[in-house]
Amino acid sequence: MIVNDKNQRNFSQNKKRRIGTDILFGAFVLVAISGFILLYMKMTSDSVVLMINQWWWAFIHRMSALLALIFTMPHVYKHRKWYKKVFTPKPKSKITVILSISFAITLLTIIVLAVKRDSVSWEIVHSLVGFIAVAFIIIHALKRYHIIK
Repeated sequence: MIVNDKNQRNFSQNKKRRIGTDILFGAFVLVAISGFILLYMKMTSDSVVLMINQWWWAFIHRMSALLALIFTMPHVYKHRKWYKKVFTPKPKSKITVILSISFAITLLTIIVLAVKRDSVSWEIVHSLVGFIAVAFIIIHALKRYHIIK
């Protein structure tokens, strides 16, 4: 009876953590898709994609990025011990290190873009680092969902 209660609590806690991770992943998917569409719209001068104009795609991109940032904070906090060990000589997951660095640079470019509106060079940096972050987030997620080893 006591073992079952303990297992039930662990299952409930893991389910809550999993829901947060699933929301984070869903927000990431929205950020990536809307970012790719915005980049496509800039490159082709299309004003509407999938019956949604550029303003709404930018809104979707910003809101999903904000949601991803909100759910990234507890995710990073949960793994704070791992982050403390990043600068030690023991080998760490290079994928997660590159993901973390590209995510941080993407955040920094957002801050710069908020100050320097319509800076093409910073938009290019944001897009390139965003591509790197997307690639490594996909690998990270596939490993965490045990789809790849």
